Amino acid sequence: MLSALHPLPKLVVCLAWIAASILVFDAVFQIATVLIAALALILAERRSPLLVLALMVPFALFGFGFLTTSVLFRQESDFAVRMSAETPFGGATLSAGIVLFLRAIACGMVSALFALTTDPGRLIKALMRSWRLPASIGYALFSALHLVPDLAGEARQMRLARAMRRGRPPRRIPGPGEAASLVVPLLAY
Repeated sequence: MLSALHPLPKLVVCLAWIAASILVFDAVFQIATVLIAALALILAERRSPLLVLALMVPFALFGFGFLTTSVLFRQESDFAVRMSAETPFGGATLSAGIVLFLRAIACGMVSALFALTTDPGRLIKALMRSWRLPASIGYALFSALHLVPDLAGEARQMRLARAMRRGRPPRRIPGPGEAASLVVPLLAY
């Protein structure tokens, strides 16, 4: 349903929604943003609830950094302390940290909503047509869109070739040394 919408108005709405999430220092607003974005993905786009939860994990970890910094170092701006003093989450320090934690998840979920419901090629075409994105930038973006899947496939082939040469199966997740050794061949590709 959301995938059928034109990408530019959807981009404007999502950017405004992210700006509101950043400017509104209220935990209820942040929770509502997360729930609306998650429900839109689950109900309107028929995405798996596990996928939506998995999408929240990196943003929750990022927000957890805000929470721990706020609680452990207790140095927020006067604005954050004034706004958080009116919330039901206990002390001003914890309250400000929770709002920052929720803000990270809210911004991430709105971004995920846009990314999962928008065809990148259609977005670039619309940007070139309606917002006069220069053709050189548009074609560079199109090239990158086609190169990234090829790059992942090429990395997989390189890993398989190295594993065959060693005579053992490749590791499921490449280690830091293996990942670093793939950089130069992938740049050459």
